[in-house]
Amino acid sequence: QERYKSEPVEDIEYLKIVFRYIHQNPLHAGIEKVPGVYPWSSYHDYANQDDSFIDIERIFDLFQNYQECMTYLHTLSDKMEYLTRMRWKSFRRKLTVNHQQIFNVWDSLKEIST
Repeated sequence: QERYKSEPVEDIEYLKIVFRYIHQNPLHAGIEKVPGVYPWSSYHDYANQDDSFIDIERIFDLFQNYQECMTYLHTLSDKMEYLTRMRWKSFRRKLTVNHQQIFNVWDSLKEIST
């Protein structure tokens, strides 16, 4: 098992992917055969529209209605969809360089070529 990592969620589509991924973790781990059986999941709060502990409306607002949200939760997620998105975001952050780094590389290349 990998160590815990946090990844920023920077857009709505990714938030939806993470939401489904988290609620389907017990399914992917083989603890349950259908989403919602695992008793220690907030899935039940969403399914029962119980907002006494979790602000479920923030997630419901991402969908057209309750039914669309629950259908999305029951659509089998592709674990690779989540991991690929997470890795791409990490890769993009590593590509971010500042102008000074670019100038330093440019100067080094000029020195080599002369």
